[in-house]
Amino acid sequence: MINAAQDDPVEALKELTRGVGVDLALDCTGAAAARRAAVRCVKTWGTACYVGEGGDVTLDVSPDLLRRQVTLIGSWTFSAMGMQECAEFIASKRIPLERIFSDRWRLEQAAEAYRKFDTQTTGKGVFLL
Repeated sequence: MINAAQDDPVEALKELTRGVGVDLALDCTGAAAARRAAVRCVKTWGTACYVGEGGDVTLDVSPDLLRRQVTLIGSWTFSAMGMQECAEFIASKRIPLERIFSDRWRLEQAAEAYRKFDTQTTGKGVFLL
């Protein structure tokens, strides 16, 4: 696992791919640094996707996108098929999801959770049944 607080994620991913870059990158954080990294870590002809709202990002359009033929997709949310593919990928790669959630809520705490989410100062939250 790559910890962006300790390592440059773009460099780490390029090292893992022998300098090529990844085929696909997905950012769901809205954080400028993560959005930039998602674009910069993909290989030539790769695709980066921003899911959800919030935050700004500044890219150097020519080297980040045009010269490498990178496709950048913006999406409000996943489609049902996209969610299934993501879930299958997570399961097959045994990605430890519990590490990405900053907040855990019970369904009866939904009002409190959404008030906190609306501040856009949190990480990722999850509702537990």
